[in-house]
Amino acid sequence: MSTPLDVPLDCAGLTLIEASAGSGKTRAITTLVARLVVERDLELAGLLIVTYTRAATAELKERIRRTLKSTWRAMDAPGEGDDQARELARHWKAVGVDTAMASRRLDLALHDIDRANIHTIHGICARLLDEFSFEC
Repeated sequence: MSTPLDVPLDCAGLTLIEASAGSGKTRAITTLVARLVVERDLELAGLLIVTYTRAATAELKERIRRTLKSTWRAMDAPGEGDDQARELARHWKAVGVDTAMASRRLDLALHDIDRANIHTIHGICARLLDEFSFEC
């Protein structure tokens, strides 16, 4: 079974995370987002994260912000940040990710958090219909 730290980030497909309440879905998503930002140099605007409710959308955006910020701190000052941030920092060190580059990418993502595509199913459908109305 893969964990969010060892799942391949091929960026050529879809990653579906479904599980019962309290099983760690949000932590898995925030870990994957941080990895995509650092390891694949993806902008938050290039990711699509879909959840069920507006409340879940707001919470997920805030959790992504906290994860990026905590991990950015952990990269600049080892021992800082929460457990997840320290785990990500150890992972990147183990796979040879440049610390300065990781910090730079996390910082840029934090400044770009408001462009993150985190929507409800209804919200993304409405956005697609609005942006691609002629094509639809």
